[in-house]
Amino acid sequence: MLNGQSLRGNFVTMLASIVMSAMCGHSLAVSSDAIPKAGDLVGKVKKQLDSDHSALGKVSAVLMDVQSSVDKTEQSMLGKVLDLQTARTFFTRHAEIDTANDKMQEEVSKLNTNVEGLSSTVYKVQKEFLANGKKKPSI
Repeated sequence: MLNGQSLRGNFVTMLASIVMSAMCGHSLAVSSDAIPKAGDLVGKVKKQLDSDHSALGKVSAVLMDVQSSVDKTEQSMLGKVLDLQTARTFFTRHAEIDTANDKMQEEVSKLNTNVEGLSSTVYKVQKEFLANGKKKPSI
């Protein structure tokens, strides 16, 4: 069992060395000289945490900018949708007015035909009246 404990102790030392090297950014060389002092390790971890915190702050700022851009785009597009709806309403109303105008022009044309017929009738009646007025016998 002594041999298994020795092997286990070497494995734990090697694993600790690999983890420490990875955290500190050093190569994965395994030796008892590569293990940093506790104070150095804490300092490097603090620096790494500060760096990570700074990077996360920058990512957060970029995400806030993206959200702001999305909000502005959404508001802009909402305005476009309302403008599109207004345009649709305008064109629908224009088509209604155009159809009503066509109907009114047909009605005006019919009324003009009636006026021409009535004018012709008035002209004939007036002509007869004048002709009869000249033919009246004088007593």
